[in-house]
Amino acid sequence: MTEETKLGSLVLKWWRKELRPENIQAETGSLRAFRAQLRRAENDIDTLSHASVIEFIERVQCLRGYHRCDPLVIASLARVLAHVESYDTKSIARLFGGDPPALSNLRFQRLIRVTSAADFALTLCRNLPLINGNCNVYKLGEDFLSWFSPHQSTSDRVKANWCFEYFGKSYQTNTQDSKEMETAS
Repeated sequence: MTEETKLGSLVLKWWRKELRPENIQAETGSLRAFRAQLRRAENDIDTLSHASVIEFIERVQCLRGYHRCDPLVIASLARVLAHVESYDTKSIARLFGGDPPALSNLRFQRLIRVTSAADFALTLCRNLPLINGNCNVYKLGEDFLSWFSPHQSTSDRVKANWCFEYFGKSYQTNTQDSKEMETAS
């Protein structure tokens, strides 16, 4: 199991426990209130004022490879998760795309060029209603944190994958071919 797989699983479990339980009877008034507060949060500091979000951040940072992940980026992810209505097996990029696309190509281009986690979260929150608030929470968590990875190649790979998925294609890299091309030149 890779670290990203563990991350996706952690994000999905937190979303199911704190925001959208699978069992509708488990949804309490306090859970709905918490979700509403995150949805109305104007910034990451508002999001950080909840113990559950702090616990979520700590759990993410305990995963190997994520100990230096910016808490504000994780808080932005928590805000986006509050806007997700239901789990879908398709990624958010694939749901935004299609024929015709739910999100126009111009708006998609703006989305993939966003440089701050707070702006990315705001853009996602504004556009999630276009896909009825559905997405693959597991993959969204992985992609969101990788998008703002300090490693440019990781961030670029995620953005490239979103572009391919928006157009209904699969992004595949063949690292062996890339290595062979590098050694040939």
